[in-house]
Amino acid sequence: MNGITMRILPETDIYAITDSELSLGRPIEMVVGELLNAGVRIIQYRETNKNGQVMLAECITLREMTRQAGAFFIVNDFKTQWN
Repeated sequence: MNGITMRILPETDIYAITDSELSLGRPIEMVVGELLNAGVRIIQYRETNKNGQVMLAECITLREMTRQAGAFFIVNDFKTQWN
């Protein structure tokens, strides 16, 4: 197959989507850390009102967290300004 590896998503009853506007002021890393500790194994990053550089930095951090937890990390498609 043209170099693309297909992976099957884990069976799960819950799939978490980030949204800073609903996080009650808590940092996204704290929220995702709590979700991973609770056993959530699919995290989708969906932040629509942030600067592109902030989003990239958050995604790098969250990917490392999900990698260490053995969870899937999905980044929502978006349009943003990078400055």
